[in-house]
Amino acid sequence: FQSIAAEADSHARKGQYDKAVEFYTLALIIHNKDKALLVSRSECYLKLGNTEASLEDANKALRIDPTYCKAIYQKAETLYMMSDFEMALVFFHRGNQLRPELPEFSLGIHKAQEAINNSIGNPKECHIQDIKNKVRKNQGGKSGQKSTPIKKNEPITSISDEATSKSSLGFINKSDTAEFLNKINGGDNYQLLGELYVDKQYLIDFANDKSFNTHPNEEINKIIDEGLKYLKEREDFWRQQNPLYVRKSTK
Repeated sequence: FQSIAAEADSHARKGQYDKAVEFYTLALIIHNKDKALLVSRSECYLKLGNTEASLEDANKALRIDPTYCKAIYQKAETLYMMSDFEMALVFFHRGNQLRPELPEFSLGIHKAQEAINNSIGNPKECHIQDIKNKVRKNQGGKSGQKSTPIKKNEPITSISDEATSKSSLGFINKSDTAEFLNKINGGDNYQLLGELYVDKQYLIDFANDKSFNTHPNEEINKIIDEGLKYLKEREDFWRQQNPLYVRKSTK
């Protein structure tokens, strides 16, 4: 095992990443839970431009040890190379919290923030608008569907993992927006998502709409899951960027 791993490291240092991957794979057959080997193979995959395989190995290493800083950094770097700058920033921050003395995490935070600031347009609004358009298209262009009524003083719930996998999508009518924003303004989730929280809450309400769920549509449900997952990722990102104690102190 040691000689195979050493051979893999040697090829990696020489820039022979294909060969290095071969030997790391052989070593992992012997010790498939070696987190250091997984990160090393992930680095080689990233050098080869195989971001999906790189991310998979980084995730495997984190499942073995969620606090393994090399795996956190490798996942952040891979997400950055995949242009998922917001999630990359989340993991750069996570690593920086664990090991603030390591300069690579602070540098990663800087470059991810810069990439986000340099992004053209508003990616959140564009992404949600794309989802809306897909849903309308799959519904045959029908846009006059009656929205689920909003009940005053009804408690706000958050999207759980179970809801993310089972929910159905709809978007709140603009005529209800003012009342709804007044209702949720000041809540933690609203401060994180802003007006996008209107869409998020309606996803939850629409999941209980019997008239829609009587005739489920697999294609729409797939798009729905994408929207719910996206909103939850954005919420996690902004929570990391703007912790609750900071938001409260700025009121």
